[in-house]
Amino acid sequence: MNSIVSDVIAYVNDSDTVPASLASAHDAIGRIPLRVVCINLAGWWRRQLLQTSRHPYLTMNPAHDWCSNLLAIVDSTPELAAITDISDRRCTFSPSLSAESIAEINEYAREHYRPTLRS
Repeated sequence: MNSIVSDVIAYVNDSDTVPASLASAHDAIGRIPLRVVCINLAGWWRRQLLQTSRHPYLTMNPAHDWCSNLLAIVDSTPELAAITDISDRRCTFSPSLSAESIAEINEYAREHYRPTLRS
């Protein structure tokens, strides 16, 4: 299991604690924008039919702030850059990841992603 996956999900579940791998992203964009990006990533990773879907990617729209924030985070977080590939208005898994690795990410996210509502 890739530690950035567990760090992203841990941050969603408790955004009062910033994992070291996300510290530079937290400093650059702040707690709430980082949490929104992490929620989108974790929600994508958790999709029930992630690998068999006709659209196994995270759609990105430049009009949404979280998309530009995701680009900035991937640029500043090598661990996240290693597992993602962003192009053509979508975020996909890196071609270097095996189907088994993607399945592990999916399984981990499904077991551990438990976001709480914040006000």
